[in-house]
Amino acid sequence: MTLREIERRLRALKAMGYIPTIRHGSTGVGHTFEQRMGLSETNIPVPDLGGRVEIRTTRRDSDSLVTLFCFNRGVWHISQRELIERYGYIDDSGRKALKNTVYAGRQISQGLSLLIDDLNNKVNLIDNNENLLATWDVFVMVGKLMSKLSRVLFVIAERRLNADGER
Repeated sequence: MTLREIERRLRALKAMGYIPTIRHGSTGVGHTFEQRMGLSETNIPVPDLGGRVEIRTTRRDSDSLVTLFCFNRGVWHISQRELIERYGYIDDSGRKALKNTVYAGRQISQGLSLLIDDLNNKVNLIDNNENLLATWDVFVMVGKLMSKLSRVLFVIAERRLNADGER
């Protein structure tokens, strides 16, 4: 998709006015935007629009951080299921979850923190017993930032609520 095509589609979307989400929850805005732009939902490590522009979305009134990229394989020393079972909590939907921001040098309530390994250029996720749970290579993270996020289209959506919840 060319820059002109992206601009044309964005103008057409804007002209539509308010567009209700077609999926509830945290992925609703992004999924709706991708669908309206004529894109398929993917989880591949290349930018969404023509392999050149990455889409990130959020609701204007959201206090959640925006995920830049994910490492779904190769970083975990335990399964993600075990991580959630061991360190998770019951969320508002009654499910076991683990949705946190983790910091270097400061434990969160689940006992998790990041440990920076400058010598080996790694970032490690550890628990309060210093068990190694995941390891990220700094050079891989920089590569992901440069390849996937060198151009970002950041979409901020307004939220409208009705008696049934979000529209």
